[in-house]
Amino acid sequence: MRFPEFEDEWENIALNELGDFKGGGTPSSTNLSFWNGSIPWISSSDLDENSINNLRVSRFITQEAIDNSATKFCDAPVILIVSRVGVGKVVYSNKSICTSQDFLNITNIRCNGLFLAHLLSVLMKKEASNVQGTSIKGISSNEIKSKKIFIPKDIEQQRIASFLSLLDERIQTQIKIIKELKVLKNLLRNQLYERISNEENEILCIKEILEYEQPTKYLVTNTDYSSDNLLVPVLTANKAFILGYTDENFGVYEKGDCIIFDDFTMDLKYVDFSFKVKSSAIKILKPRPNYNLKFIFEYLHFLDLQSTEHKRHYISEIEPMEIAMPNIGVRNDIAKVLSTIDKKIVLEIKTYELLSKQKQYLLQNLFI
Repeated sequence: MRFPEFEDEWENIALNELGDFKGGGTPSSTNLSFWNGSIPWISSSDLDENSINNLRVSRFITQEAIDNSATKFCDAPVILIVSRVGVGKVVYSNKSICTSQDFLNITNIRCNGLFLAHLLSVLMKKEASNVQGTSIKGISSNEIKSKKIFIPKDIEQQRIASFLSLLDERIQTQIKIIKELKVLKNLLRNQLYERISNEENEILCIKEILEYEQPTKYLVTNTDYSSDNLLVPVLTANKAFILGYTDENFGVYEKGDCIIFDDFTMDLKYVDFSFKVKSSAIKILKPRPNYNLKFIFEYLHFLDLQSTEHKRHYISEIEPMEIAMPNIGVRNDIAKVLSTIDKKIVLEIKTYELLSKQKQYLLQNLFI
């Protein structure tokens, strides 16, 4: 896949001809004079494998650390390649930096750096898939340096790099939109429920508003999950949420909207589709008549339930909890407003996913 104005053959060249290579190192953590300086230092966990631009610098070292340890200063611009732990990640940095020993870095880049970083992100992802599940802990520096790649003339490199950079900017904008919508929802939720808590409203126990069902009938028997999202999802209340999918068509929860609540961690999720669960520690919560489940779900989030002990909490602590309950009109209005923001967030997430898929398709087809 090429821009129509380019027809020249791409040159096949060894990677070590396109820049100078530097490894990295980790200064001693016990030597305090090595740390809290002004020179950025990163490990592989500071990189996002899905973007050549996402680099989080959280630690800084001193010149003394560079002078007296294996880490090396890499002048910008620099391409950072993770060759060991977290192998496959590639990031382009326009700021000078130092790295841990898990990196092989390219400085004095003798072609378009952004073009090369995008190309290497594809190449290294393929290399990473080859070493997964083997005893190999990474890719040697000599193996990376000797890789042969195809590159076009400078003007085509610039065109490809500019195009992909524009797409990256659009993806980053989409990420920002999603984050801001989530912040907006949290602020609005807190304001609404704080006001409810401070007004004169009926006080009810959670037990009077919600009823629960044990998950025993809905437990999955085979935990060898599929990735086929046309099958029945297997849920957990924690961050993972959907663990995978199962072809088990028995014991499926099909009673409408509910909240799944982890009795140990007190994590909770709103569910509006059929499912099975993995853990018997989950409780399935349903509203009693005339109570809006979405309103109650957001109320529980507002309460910021947190567990400090490894024990079951729902019956002993959550059910007796008293909360202020406004009239049904207010409850429904709040649920509608917050649901509207949720729908907007879902729409923006789908847009982000489409942009990311488009980028991956282009990366796979723009390079020889």
